[in-house]
Amino acid sequence: MDIARSSSAHLVPVNVTYDFVGTSVLVSIAFTTGDAMGSNMASRAIALVSGYIKDNCPCVVDAFVPYPEDKKNVPARLKGKKVIARTVVRAEVLERLGRVSPRAVVSYVGHYKNMLALHGSSSLNIHAVNGMAAMFQAFGQDMAYLGECSKALVDCQVLPCGALEMSVTLPTLIVGTVGGGTGLPAFRATLSMVDCYGAGKARKLAEIMAAVVLGGEISCAAA
Repeated sequence: MDIARSSSAHLVPVNVTYDFVGTSVLVSIAFTTGDAMGSNMASRAIALVSGYIKDNCPCVVDAFVPYPEDKKNVPARLKGKKVIARTVVRAEVLERLGRVSPRAVVSYVGHYKNMLALHGSSSLNIHAVNGMAAMFQAFGQDMAYLGECSKALVDCQVLPCGALEMSVTLPTLIVGTVGGGTGLPAFRATLSMVDCYGAGKARKLAEIMAAVVLGGEISCAAA
């Protein structure tokens, strides 16, 4: 843990686990990475740990760095931020702008979630990745991580007052506001427009992205 921690001022190791396949051992270290997306700093840390193991354990023949889990949906290796966006839309607003009733939206969402689940999907949304991809591109995030981030769960109900309550849960949103592409002038400018540039802003950026995704889901459901 100390070797990993020494590799970056932002990275904090929090847990170590081990998996076994035959005579191979997979050493997994969970990190927090502050407001950085953190993939590269985690890889550097693992490289140092791997080198230490290989140099100090004579039974190790090969050391592979890192295990290639990034940028693909691996259910047992989820990472990123979990964020939930929720809103309430009055019936008259939904009917005027969306030309649909709250009850019709709830019925539609329930039916399509059932069909998606029946066919094996764990990402129960309409087109959540559309808005997510736009935000990634606008704010200098790594577009290739959309394969991991695009899991989204939409839920809705009609409230006693007749309004539509709708929410989206993004369990694996991998974003950062320091490092990577965020330091390029164009992306520094766009992040600054929404007060999300620099340290201490990654959670806010995740919330903004979730709100955009939710808006898109309401629009798609109404359409």
